[in-house]
Amino acid sequence: NLVESNSDAWVSSYVDNELMPSLSGQAVFANSFSTDEHVAEEELKPIMGKNVVIGIDVGRNPAATFGQLDTRGRLLVLHNVWEENMGIERFLTECIRPVLYDRFQQCSFFAVLDPASRQRSQIGEKSVLEAVQDAGIVAVPASTNNIPPRLRAVEEYLNRRDGMLICPVHCSDLIAGFQYHYRFKRRKLDRQLDEIPEKSHPWSDIHDSCQYLCLGIESRILARRARPASTDLSDRPKMPSAAGWT
Repeated sequence: NLVESNSDAWVSSYVDNELMPSLSGQAVFANSFSTDEHVAEEELKPIMGKNVVIGIDVGRNPAATFGQLDTRGRLLVLHNVWEENMGIERFLTECIRPVLYDRFQQCSFFAVLDPASRQRSQIGEKSVLEAVQDAGIVAVPASTNNIPPRLRAVEEYLNRRDGMLICPVHCSDLIAGFQYHYRFKRRKLDRQLDEIPEKSHPWSDIHDSCQYLCLGIESRILARRARPASTDLSDRPKMPSAAGWT
C-alpha cells in the first residue's frame, strides 16, 4: 500500500531506507552538480607553487574552503573546515593555519571573506577582516554578498567542461551539501521553493565559504599579493601550554 500510494523518491527513503535528498526541498545545485563528474576518485594533492585561495564564511559557526586553479583553469577544491560556536581568531589559530602548514607548504595563499567581515564588533575595535590580516593572511571581502551572483559563481565552474574537481577525503561535508543537504526550502503556503537556500549548519556555512572561494579565486590583484606559506613554523601564534596543533 505504501509503495502504490507514494512517489518513487518517498518509497526509496521511507520504505527502502535509502539515503535520499530531502523531500521538503531541492538541492541548490541539483541541475549542475554530478558526483561522478565533480568528485575525484582519490585524494587530491595540492599543486606546489600555485596559489591557494581560502574562502571564509565568518560568524559564530565559521567555515573555510581551500582551493587552487590548475594549469587548465580547473578549480581544485582541496579542503574544507567548519567549527561550531567559535570566534574567528581561534578558528584561524586552530583550524586554518594548521591546514595551511600541514597541506600547503611551498604554496602562496590569500583569503576571500564574507563582506560582513568589514564590520567592527560592538565589543572590540577590530573587524574580522583585520583579525585575518593580523594573522598574516592577505585578505579582502568578496565582491558581493547577494545570493544569486554567489550561486552563479559556483555554477560557472560546475557547468564548465572539467571546470571543478573536489577532493573526496577532505571535502566530504561540502560534497554532501552539493548532493542533498544544501537545499532550497519549500514554502508551506504554496509549496514552491524559496529563492534563497535554507540556513542549516554546517552545510550552508561550508557552501557560503565555497561561494566566496569561487568569487575571488581568479583575482589577479590578490594573486600578486599572496603570501608564501613559510616552511619555518616559528611564526605560528603562540598557543597555551595545554593546547596543540591538530
